[in-house]
Amino acid sequence: DGAWVACGSEAGHVVVLDRRAGRALASFRAHGAAVVAQLPVSRHELLTVAADKSAVLWRLSGAAPAPVAAIRGLPDYRGGLHAANVVAIRHAQPSPGGLLFFAANGHKACATRLPLGRSASQPVAHVDAARRHFGDDRGRRIHRHQLAVESLAALPIRRMFLLGCEDGKVRVAA
Repeated sequence: DGAWVACGSEAGHVVVLDRRAGRALASFRAHGAAVVAQLPVSRHELLTVAADKSAVLWRLSGAAPAPVAAIRGLPDYRGGLHAANVVAIRHAQPSPGGLLFFAANGHKACATRLPLGRSASQPVAHVDAARRHFGDDRGRRIHRHQLAVESLAALPIRRMFLLGCEDGKVRVAA
């Protein structure tokens, strides 16, 4: 709803600020490496992505932020994981819904679903990001020297992605 904003640091800390008053709502250590992206997911949930190839979904309600789910093994090409490489989309189906998380970097990509609305008292859901290689329209693997993704944008209604590539071209992936 835009009531707060989050910012991350090189030291792995995240600060959540009240947008109107400017006061800190929460300050916590989110990762052991630099935080490269902060994606607001809902009024009470924040997804953070770090340079150590991990992402964590945080529940912000309660006395202190608590991890709900953690992803390890995100694709990293030449140490360049950054905010333009990740997309998170809320979805309602199947019930109770969740968060679709996508990351693409270099010639590898991963996609996973994270649970939303979990109680902070439930155990943290750990997810291993199964990295996939891109394939062409005939199902053949696209090799490292043929494709290097620099940025990713989702078109959820069309079920497509736009891939900004190192060669200056934008490619469409379905």
